[in-house]
Amino acid sequence: MATQGTLPGFDSAEETAARQPCTLDALSTARRPALGYSLFLALRPEDEAASRIHRHSLALHQVLGINPHGAQPPDRLHLTLLHFNKQLARLAMPVPTCGYLEGVRTALNGLRLKSLCVEFDALQQWSARRLLVLSCTPESNAALLHLRQQLQIRLRQRARHGEASATPHMTLSYRAERTATDPSPLENPITWQARYISLILSHVGATHHQLIQVWPLNE
Repeated sequence: MATQGTLPGFDSAEETAARQPCTLDALSTARRPALGYSLFLALRPEDEAASRIHRHSLALHQVLGINPHGAQPPDRLHLTLLHFNKQLARLAMPVPTCGYLEGVRTALNGLRLKSLCVEFDALQQWSARRLLVLSCTPESNAALLHLRQQLQIRLRQRARHGEASATPHMTLSYRAERTATDPSPLENPITWQARYISLILSHVGATHHQLIQVWPLNE
């Protein structure tokens, strides 16, 4: 039976809107066009911590003899928790629809999880993807794993499937022209307090992160 205000065989305005691709940030024509889009949940350091980590990153680039041109700027530093790319590919959504994003929002609204201290204690280079990354202590890894699991439980209730990324890490550079190495301990571990979970749409190739929504973590 048709819902009030609709005719049989016709969708409501809300249903039609839900199937539309989400609105993308308008980028400067000076940027390269996006090659695609990646939707993910992440922890992002706040401004002071991001600037501090960026300074560490530039110093590490110099010590290792890596061109700092590829170093991630402070506003792009993040630690990925879950990504939705596999489910979006199965649904043939090159750009997430408004309805898909609303499902993620509904799943995570009312979130009641504690903020956590993230500690990086080692530097690693992954040559297969030309990455220079910071890796976490076992204690931080355990806390991040628990956070991921809590998010996945809530998302599944709304038929949203977030895939866990690789070992928790923060990428400092995507252009590290060096061979892979085992983790090298940092002389001075880097710590920061993660207070927010962010839903981000990356414009792949255009070096732009579109912030969709933020959920605070309790102190």
